[in-house]
Amino acid sequence: MKKEEFLKQLDDVIGSDDLDKEDFVDILWAALHNYTGLDDDDDLLTYLEDTYSDFPFSEFFDDEEDEEDDEEDDEEEEWDEDEQDVFLEALKEEIERNPHNWEARLNYILSVNENHEDMIIELQKLIEEMEMLLRRRKMLLEDGALSDAEDEEVISYLRVRTNYFYTLITTGMLKMALKEGESLMQLDEDDIFGIRFNLLHLYVYFEEYEKAQEMYDHYEDGNMMEMPMALMYFKQCRFDQSYEVIDRIYRNCPAFPRYLLDNCYGSSDFSYLLDKDDIDENSYDELEFMTMTNIFLYAGNRFFMRWALNELDNNYDIEDDLAIDNPFDDDIDLPF
Repeated sequence: MKKEEFLKQLDDVIGSDDLDKEDFVDILWAALHNYTGLDDDDDLLTYLEDTYSDFPFSEFFDDEEDEEDDEEDDEEEEWDEDEQDVFLEALKEEIERNPHNWEARLNYILSVNENHEDMIIELQKLIEEMEMLLRRRKMLLEDGALSDAEDEEVISYLRVRTNYFYTLITTGMLKMALKEGESLMQLDEDDIFGIRFNLLHLYVYFEEYEKAQEMYDHYEDGNMMEMPMALMYFKQCRFDQSYEVIDRIYRNCPAFPRYLLDNCYGSSDFSYLLDKDDIDENSYDELEFMTMTNIFLYAGNRFFMRWALNELDNNYDIEDDLAIDNPFDDDIDLPF
């Protein structure tokens, strides 16, 4: 739908005698998501008041309710801070009682360090300390292998190093992250913490295509490995092979075109995606989480996403898959 057509329908709805607050707010959110790109209610209100100066938009917003919501948010924030203080104090007490409680040590490092530089240094120190102890106990062998990958202390060691690996990626230390990821995969071929997903993205980023193909052939584990392979084939001008993977992702995940549309110009918002455990397989959120945690690869390859969307549009009727809950979304114009 063209913007002018949308505004005409909005004119018609505003002129209706049956308009109520709930319907109107739904319309505002639809406009916000699809046409203005604004994230803030106040900005959207200003936009609409400027466009329709004779309509009393502010009457549809209850300031008293907003103030109550703000007070509840403040109380919740204070409660969260109190809980955090209690949590940190409990961790400190546990660490004093048992300095080898690695889980407590890890949680404390992740909780108290406000910047990633300090976190990296503290994690490096913890890893060195753990390795010394594991060697004394013959659990970390001279060749670097683990004697028992199922031991609780060994699992804690792998968890600490996994957090170190993710922190390196977050700070952009990608070469170090690549080496750390490879080392972790040698220690734990079963990959209990899912290092393979990010490591495959790192291989594609550094154009180590043989290693990427070898890892993919070994695991072939869902969309979070399919997507970087599709990009790799595209970067090698193997377009037919890239489309085969794109087609396979789409067959598994009907939300794939919507994901491509939201990301091909870098407009997607990842802020609500935090915990992989809460994300369903073959879902829009899974693809967004993949992009968020490997933004180093996807940020510079938006053209690939536009190409993939165009190829799907040429082979399927994808407009229904692009739709969202929007009362005006009768027709969608693809960005090419």
